[in-house]
Formats: sequence, structure tokens, C-alpha cells
Amino acid sequence: MLSSVILGNLFSLGAMFTDSISSSQKSSEKMLTFQCFSQLFYGASSLVLKGYSAVVQSSLALVRNILAIRKIHSDILEWIILILGIVLGIAFNNLGLLGYLPVIANGLYTFSIFRISHNQTALRWAFLIYLVLYAIFDLFILNYVGAAATAIAIVSTAVSIVRNR
Repeated sequence: MLSSVILGNLFSLGAMFTDSISSSQKSSEKMLTFQCFSQLFYGASSLVLKGYSAVVQSSLALVRNILAIRKIHSDILEWIILILGIVLGIAFNNLGLLGYLPVIANGLYTFSIFRISHNQTALRWAFLIYLVLYAIFDLFILNYVGAAATAIAIVSTAVSIVRNR
């Protein structure tokens, strides 16, 4: 158990750096690119720490971000990703109500990326909400580095929002 907590927290260190870099990027594409790397790290961390609904959400977030970066958008794709996130999030939820936090966070952020990605301030606000939900989730699955990393990303995102107002 202890080795899983340590390994999961080590993966979260990578996510900490990429999330912090992400929120300070000047373009939405660069912001989403760094978030792709972050999703890989968070997915690995959640897998090791047995937060399976978060693994599913990280995988879908990676696909969603790649589609958004490449400007591949359709209402059908948006709905497929949203529905898959909900259905797979429920199917792989092994943590009760807590397991729904990544599902809600990813659903909100997916909707935001497809609907408001042209507005960096609005996208940063959506990312901030996403981060807060994940910080709570990380604390409960003993991903302390992930929670600390998310807290740092919350601060850097908030600073970025204020600075770019």
C-alpha cells in the first residue's frame, strides 16, 4: 500500500509541473498541449492509487484535448465524449460519491473546451473549477502530491486569470 501511495504521488509530480505550465500559456492550443501531458501523469497516478473513475476521465480528457488542439469539433464528438465520460465514470467508479468528482470535473471542462475554447479567460475559469474538484478527489485517494500540485495549479491559474483580466 505504501509503495502504491509513493508511486502514485511521484506520477503526480509530473502533472504538477505540466499543469502549472499550462495555465500560463498564451494560446489555448499550448495550454491544452501541456494539459495532455498532465492527463497522462494523472491517469497513471490514479491507476496506481485505484481511483478508476479518474483514470477513465484522464483518458477521455487526453482525447478531448487532442481533438480541440487539432480543431476537430462536432456536436456529435462532444456528446460522445460527454456521454462516455458519464457512463464509463459510473461503470468504473469504485469510490462512491467521491468517485463522481472526476466525472463532474471532466464533463464541465469538456463542455467548456468545445464551447468556449476561443475565450482564454473563460477557459481558465473552467480549468480552475476542474482543478478544485480534482484537489478534493486527490486528498481522498491519498494523492498528496497530486493535491499539492493541484493547489499550485489553482494558484497559478487564479494569478493568470487576474493578470490577464
